[in-house]
Amino acid sequence: MSRLFLANNRVWNIVPNDTIGVALFSFNGTEPHQISFSVGEVLQIEEESTNWYRGKIVGSNSTAITMTTATSPTLTPTNNNNNNNNNNNNNNNNSNNNNNTIVRGIFPKSYVAIKNVQDFDIVTNELTQVIREWGALLMKYYKERKINEYKVMKDRLSLLIEWHSKIVSSTTQPQEVREIKGKVISKIEEGRRLMGLDMIVRTPNSEPAHENNTGIIQLYRMHHELDTLKYSKFTQQQITQASSILPSSSSSSSSIASSSISSSVSSSSTTSPFSSSLSSNYYNINNNVILQSSTSSNSLGGGGGGGGGGGCTMLSSSSASISNILSNQSGSSASGAGSASMMPTLNHSLSGNSLASLMSNGQSLSASSPSNALKKSTPFQTVKNGSVGRKSLSRTNTGDGFVSSSISAGSGGSNSLGPNNSNNSNSNNNSSGINNNYQPNQIFLDLRVFMCAVGEETELYFSIYNKNEGKFISEEYQVGLTQLGMPHDIDKIGKLSTLFLDISKKEMQVELYLVVRLIRKGKMLVDSNKKAGVVQYRRPFGVSVLRLTDDKIAVGKEIESIMTIYTSSSQETTFSLLHEVAIKNPSSLQSVPKAKGICVALTLLPGDLNSVLTENPVLKDVQRTNKLGFPEVIFPGAVRNDIFITLETGEYSQDRKTSAKNVEVLVQVRTEEGELLTNALFYGDRLKSEYKSMVYYHTNQPHWSETFRINLPITMIDKAYLVFSIRHCTTSENKERAPFAMSYLKLTNPDGTVIANKTHSISSWKTSKTMEEFLPSLKDPNNKNAIRKGEVTKVKVLLCSTMLTQNLSLLTLLKWNQYNGDLGDVVTKMDVETILRNITYVDQIEIIKFMQETFNALFSILDTKISDPDLVFNAITWIIGLLVDEKTSRYTNFRPVLDVYIENHFKSTVSHIHLIGALKRILANDSFKTLMTTLKSMEYILKFIVTSKKNFDKFNGIPTTTNDNNTNDNTTTTTTTTTTTTSTTTTTTKPTTTTISSTNDSFKHDLTSVFSALSTLMKRTEGNYIGAQTTALKIFNSMFNDLGQLFSIEERCTIAQNFVDSVRYDENFKLLNMEKMNVISNLVEGDLFIDGSSRKILVATVKRHLKIHMGSNSCSVEDTTKHAQIIAIMIEQIQVKIKDTSLIWELVDLLPEIMRAIIISPWNDFSKLDMIHNLYSIFYLMEPTHYDNYIEKTLGTEGNQCWHFITNLLQLINQLLSTGSTYPENWLTLSMFQYSTVKKVITQISKYILEKLKIVNHQKNDDWTDIDLQLWSSFFSLSTTYFKLKGLNFSETKQNSIKSRYGDMRNDLIPTIQQMWQSLDRHQIKLLPTVISPFLELMLINHANIKRLGIDLYYQLLKCEFKEYKSFIKVETETINTLDIITNSPEGSEILDEKFRRFFSQNLQEKMSADPLVGEQSKIFIRDMTIFLELLYQLRTLPDRPEFEDDRTIACMKLMSYLKQTDRQDTYTKYVHLLCNQHISNGNYVEAGNTLLLHADLLEWSDEPLEEYGEFRQQTKRERKERLFKQAIEYFDKGKGWESAVSLMKQLIIQYEEIQLDYQKLADILQQESTFYRKIINVERFFSEYFRVGYYGKGFDSNIQGKEFIYKGYELERMSDFVQRIQTKFPTAKLLTYTELPPIEILDSNQQYLQIFSVKPISKEQLLLLNQSSSTTNINNNNNNNNNNNNNNNNNNNNNNNNNNNNNNNNNNNNNNNNNNNNNNNNNNNNNNNKKPISPALQKYRQNNNISTFVYSKPFKKVKTQKGGNEFKDLWIINNYYVVDDSFPTTHRRSEITNHFEVELSPIENAVNSIMAKNIEIAEMTGKHENGIDSNISPFTMVLKGVIDAAVNGGVNLYKEVFFSKEYIQENPDKKQTIDKLRNALHHQVQVLEKGLFVHSKVCSVDMNGLQDQLNIMFTRMRNELEL
Repeated sequence: MSRLFLANNRVWNIVPNDTIGVALFSFNGTEPHQISFSVGEVLQIEEESTNWYRGKIVGSNSTAITMTTATSPTLTPTNNNNNNNNNNNNNNNNSNNNNNTIVRGIFPKSYVAIKNVQDFDIVTNELTQVIREWGALLMKYYKERKINEYKVMKDRLSLLIEWHSKIVSSTTQPQEVREIKGKVISKIEEGRRLMGLDMIVRTPNSEPAHENNTGIIQLYRMHHELDTLKYSKFTQQQITQASSILPSSSSSSSSIASSSISSSVSSSSTTSPFSSSLSSNYYNINNNVILQSSTSSNSLGGGGGGGGGGGCTMLSSSSASISNILSNQSGSSASGAGSASMMPTLNHSLSGNSLASLMSNGQSLSASSPSNALKKSTPFQTVKNGSVGRKSLSRTNTGDGFVSSSISAGSGGSNSLGPNNSNNSNSNNNSSGINNNYQPNQIFLDLRVFMCAVGEETELYFSIYNKNEGKFISEEYQVGLTQLGMPHDIDKIGKLSTLFLDISKKEMQVELYLVVRLIRKGKMLVDSNKKAGVVQYRRPFGVSVLRLTDDKIAVGKEIESIMTIYTSSSQETTFSLLHEVAIKNPSSLQSVPKAKGICVALTLLPGDLNSVLTENPVLKDVQRTNKLGFPEVIFPGAVRNDIFITLETGEYSQDRKTSAKNVEVLVQVRTEEGELLTNALFYGDRLKSEYKSMVYYHTNQPHWSETFRINLPITMIDKAYLVFSIRHCTTSENKERAPFAMSYLKLTNPDGTVIANKTHSISSWKTSKTMEEFLPSLKDPNNKNAIRKGEVTKVKVLLCSTMLTQNLSLLTLLKWNQYNGDLGDVVTKMDVETILRNITYVDQIEIIKFMQETFNALFSILDTKISDPDLVFNAITWIIGLLVDEKTSRYTNFRPVLDVYIENHFKSTVSHIHLIGALKRILANDSFKTLMTTLKSMEYILKFIVTSKKNFDKFNGIPTTTNDNNTNDNTTTTTTTTTTTTSTTTTTTKPTTTTISSTNDSFKHDLTSVFSALSTLMKRTEGNYIGAQTTALKIFNSMFNDLGQLFSIEERCTIAQNFVDSVRYDENFKLLNMEKMNVISNLVEGDLFIDGSSRKILVATVKRHLKIHMGSNSCSVEDTTKHAQIIAIMIEQIQVKIKDTSLIWELVDLLPEIMRAIIISPWNDFSKLDMIHNLYSIFYLMEPTHYDNYIEKTLGTEGNQCWHFITNLLQLINQLLSTGSTYPENWLTLSMFQYSTVKKVITQISKYILEKLKIVNHQKNDDWTDIDLQLWSSFFSLSTTYFKLKGLNFSETKQNSIKSRYGDMRNDLIPTIQQMWQSLDRHQIKLLPTVISPFLELMLINHANIKRLGIDLYYQLLKCEFKEYKSFIKVETETINTLDIITNSPEGSEILDEKFRRFFSQNLQEKMSADPLVGEQSKIFIRDMTIFLELLYQLRTLPDRPEFEDDRTIACMKLMSYLKQTDRQDTYTKYVHLLCNQHISNGNYVEAGNTLLLHADLLEWSDEPLEEYGEFRQQTKRERKERLFKQAIEYFDKGKGWESAVSLMKQLIIQYEEIQLDYQKLADILQQESTFYRKIINVERFFSEYFRVGYYGKGFDSNIQGKEFIYKGYELERMSDFVQRIQTKFPTAKLLTYTELPPIEILDSNQQYLQIFSVKPISKEQLLLLNQSSSTTNINNNNNNNNNNNNNNNNNNNNNNNNNNNNNNNNNNNNNNNNNNNNNNNNNNNNNNNKKPISPALQKYRQNNNISTFVYSKPFKKVKTQKGGNEFKDLWIINNYYVVDDSFPTTHRRSEITNHFEVELSPIENAVNSIMAKNIEIAEMTGKHENGIDSNISPFTMVLKGVIDAAVNGGVNLYKEVFFSKEYIQENPDKKQTIDKLRNALHHQVQVLEKGLFVHSKVCSVDMNGLQDQLNIMFTRMRNELEL
């Protein structure tokens, strides 16, 4: 599709998005619109004409930039639902601010060569894109000075650029290119993860997966699984270690069932995305997620190491370690990740916690290991088990030569969110392999170095010990060494290795130890001087233990360890327990002197033995050490026939010896005739004919605890005897002594069973016979053998055999057909029914061992009909329950074993008839116990039925009716088991052709009746059937899957429908409901959904039940997760399996339920995200016709409910978008999918809303319903939210990539919004309250087209209101409210900047000026909006730091003033409380109380109701004002402003006493008032100081430049602290040190200057006296800073008023002269001296309260005083008075100075002020000490002493000399009153001092009596001198 337009007389056509060119020649563009470029630069071509291209330069000839289409993740242009490529060009100049940095223009075609994009593959394209993106990040880091990030990015980018050069180079070999691409992908994904960039999931060809090339449900699952992998504990180092040994074969079917995935996905259904068994199919060659590994390929091996010391023997001589072999085989290098395709594979389940930690913490071999240079050449690969889990991490070859991790599906196991989750674990285990719960392990042990000089032959016995259970779990592996420490067989050097077999997962999770027993072979006493004799004894030497922890054994690599050798310091008889002591308390043991230990290497090899040997052929010749006992799973056909004998202890007499014996036991296996069975014993390393025990020195009760194994054919077991020869050993060692006793033990019982697993006590016989003669001699009645009393040998028996049993009941069952009910002389007669009843007494392990034989016997009995079939059925169900019921079984994981038997070994052809009959009878029976037992086994009963029927059909040549699409192919080849019996098949005459149909129909009818019985069971409502019903649901899936082999799809659909419909919903039974959903999940996942005929029935049933379940109010998170999973499966089936998206129509009915589930789900749970994705997926797959049909259908059936649905949908999507990123932020692909889908929904819904509007207009009905308003409001709100999405703001590089697939989605939506708004016409005004905010928010978006859209819509709304009401008041009010809300957002201060204000006013002015309709009112509107925006901006742009507190307060006050003037009370009130809270947070409680009263001032004392507002409930004005008063009183109390609080209380008192007559409240308030009065009197308060600050210089902001302010300091804030606070705010400002007005040079300077000094407040009384003064010394009126202030202070008569001490004139002078210049009396001009004087506390309050004038006093001299003269005679004072508009305290702590004047004080007036000030200070301190308020007497003493001492030393006399002299009185007759005032002040000072001295004498301590006396003497002298 192309667009034509004319420019410069040329016709331009748009070219494909991926068109790029490379400059062949340099071009110098000199004409307009032409661009210049150099040779090799890359240009993106956007349009073309005949001879010209138009485009932009995107890069140079650097290899980093090769093609523009690299910004697109795909090569093929996508044909998505947007089809908006025609809009791309329109966005070049407006979609992103970064565009102004791109050079665009035109250039000739002949200068450019078009590059074929197909020359580059996907990896190369993405590499190019990443280089650009990371290059931008590199510059960003550089500019932001992020040095570390810059260095890392630089190195990473340099490497990518280097690889890019090699990829595009023609000289690079293809193999190297493939390797480099592997490195590229790995490095890119590693970088994305480390930098937190967008997550990219990939298809097998490394193309980024998106909704156009991947199923949408699959895409979601891929993201979640990759995210889970990244953040699980199996990440980074763990995955690095695992991937370092991954396979080279791209066709391998193996996988890693990583515990990171299995644990995180299956641990909780609430934290994982939905998944299903579809995973086994959708991860195929076309739809596969590649989890790019960021691992390095560093070698696992350690460096070379040193050798051993003395006595150290190297036992491994190869030159390379296993780990090194691994590394060499893989072909990897330290820096080459690209060779991953050649690396060996890790293919085993890692689901165990211990195993996971082993893998994660395994370490390479230490450099200090003794034999790193001599490691065995064993190329290990760990086990390949096939796909062991539903989801597993595997490695696939991408086709580019590199290997990447992928999520693949296995055939077995279950996923927690799949259809067969943990709640349905029994339902999908038709695998013949091992499931996830069973994972055997093999431990490879390699003896490297034995570093101990024993001096004799040594035997080392290695075994695995379980500390938790206190027992050995393996046989012993023996290594025999010569006295030189070398193997006896030199061919075994380097081959001293073994495999410990079948160590289970559970055992790996407990404390396992490798135990080594050291036995020397030689002399009896090692320190004996005798030479070694002929006879050698096995003597205890020492023990070593090694705990198998994560750092000692790891998966797939060898770890060397050194084992310390311990010996016991006590008697050697404790040797058998020495390993336990070494484990529990090794410090109590002594290590063998000079022994450095035993060096061993261990490797953990997960998987069964066959798999391990297949993957590691070199291990085939390694000796295997068996497990003591059976593994967790015994498969049919497994053969083992071991009898372990442990020689435990012995008790023997001492006979006539003086010391205890040295006992040795020799054991042989002989027949009853005495014949020796050679090679019948195995211990250590080979078969032997006899076993010799250790010899303990001088011990009659030896404790050996030595174990050996009997190795005999099964036919010889019942003939074999163990013969024990017991002898005493001497120290001579010259010859063996004859035995002093013999014993024997028969291995079988008379009934044919093997002797029991227990400790057997064997009596000792005194005999002279040899071992050969001993047993036959026992039959001779004349033998002289006698039992030695008190002597016994104890041996322990352990049978591990799949052929032998120790249970008689089982034996009789297995041989029932041989004896035909009569076992002859062995046991009493026993019929078949008795045998069947006794089967329940057989031990579980015996059943497991002989499972195949047991089933064969039972089905043979059933087929022969010789017993009650129900008895046989009960026995079968009991055994099945024993194998599969995890609650009652001691063993687990036997489901696969049972599957193997049924599929490969079950041969019965008629059992199905008997089993069905028994099932029908039991299901119809009311026996609850029998019913539960049957249901637990019914899953496998049905498998037996189906297999029997198939066997029957095969035997009779009847074609089996099967559904080919559902045939289970789970056949596994196993070794045929040699058994004592085989299943019996009843010979049956083959039916004729005419009976075949009847037979099949009869079978189907019978089996269908079984399911009908199940359905009947499900309908029962009795509470005791809930357990049975839940069990039936659990087994239904597996049973139903088996029906596919015999029933058609239609028949199975009917069965499924009937069963599901029979299950009721009961919200009280959560488990029942969940199991029902599991059944439904399995059904929609299967072929019933694929088939068209069955799908219609199934979907209807599923939807019906989903609606019921989803509509419940009791849905839990788990329920919602399961519902989401079912819906997701159906969506994926439609899109991926059926591949017909039109079928999505069948799911559209679920939209209301999906929306409801989203609304009620918690935000922090994945179940909500699962359901949201389902919602988007349905909308994505819906065609326009689906939308139309759904709306039409809903309107037809539900009417207006359709519009409610649309409204709810719009509101829901709006909520999802506005609450942040629906998907995790780094899920870019799904976020873009969401945005494109929402755009589609908005576009579609807009059509229906317009249609509804047409109907309304056609009806000419202007009365809109609520739904109309909600519908339109929701639409515009969603549209605005969509435009604001941060997820649609990209960098230039990413923007190109997104646009190539989606276009500019926001730009595409603009025409729709414009059309919708214009269509409203006159109805626009109805949406005024709801659309103002969205329209204004559009103007704030950084997108030119969207900003223009916002201003257009806003202007149309203004115009609509003006046409309707001839004013803008409604729009204006809503605009102010909305802007206020916007500015309170975090980004408010950024968006309401000058640029926005200019855009708003200019564009609005442009539109309004062109429209004569709006007239002059538009100018007023624009002016008011501009002012409001300016005030908002000033408030919101102030830094949120303490030093800007005053600025924020003033800005807030200005805004409040504007709001009050424009009568916007609600917004005004809001800011009142905002300012109040600000004061409270800063501790300014008095200001907070005053601010709160601004709200109270708006209210009257009336009963008019008020709506709820903020924290205020709905109440009357009186109640709200009362509450505000009480809150303000509380703040005043905290701020010690009790006088202000009392004034409010007086108003409340009037209300309570006179209006409300509420005496209770009156009493409370009066009591509180009295409390405050006491605080005023008794509590000392420190009032804040005030400071005058001037801001000079043009460096300050205009709002303070050249202005002066009065600041109220903090409590106890000093001048220095205040100056520091202001300088912190302006760190570059210079502080002026003088107080005069700065010169013009400073005022005009571009710098900042501060002038700060403290000022004192002037009370109203002082100011009144100043204004009434009749004489003036000097007046200098100064209106500060050109502030046109009309305040004319009547200062012409002011003489001198600097009196700060106006409240303490307590003299008795009756001078009532009204012309008193310096009146310091608070009684104004009348000066009524008879009134009681005011307390100092109250005086101080009045001095600092309600203050608006401040004074700064500065002394000066008019005439120079002669040297030695009286300085008081010419001491003049200049008082600078500063007046502010506000009276402190107020709502703020800073006020601008509005007036300034100066007053000169004469020397005598200054003297009067000084004396009176000191009098007030003394009186105040006297009062404090008199009342006991102040306990610190030192300041009081200093003041008294200072005044008295100064007076004595001439201070007061100086006043007398000057001002009381005749000369002064004659020269200044106008000063007579002032002279009298001075005289009175001095007399008053005497009175004050006298009282002060009296109080001082009372409070001073005894040691101050001398000072007190001195002060009294000096005071007397002073008083005498003042006698005037």
